[in-house]
Amino acid sequence: MPPSTDETAPPGVSDLLLSMAVLGSVLAGVFTSSMPAGAPEAARESIGVAFRTPELVEPAKAAFTDAMHVGCFVGAGFCLAAALLALWDHRRR
Repeated sequence: MPPSTDETAPPGVSDLLLSMAVLGSVLAGVFTSSMPAGAPEAARESIGVAFRTPELVEPAKAAFTDAMHVGCFVGAGFCLAAALLALWDHRRR
């Protein structure tokens, strides 16, 4: 990935922001797909909206938990990949 073009940002910030965006997208996608198909679109996309609808509170809690589980596994996978890349780079030098 090319270095950041923003001269005020410390090195690595753009990489951090990219990884946060990827994890956020994973969490949002899993939450949306885990909500009941009959739920209103706004409730499928926002846990706050889902919590305002009494019959969607429990499905929203379950969908959020599913999303966090998947997000944690994806994040752990990124950490493992970064560690392996660092190990490979260290041994190469």
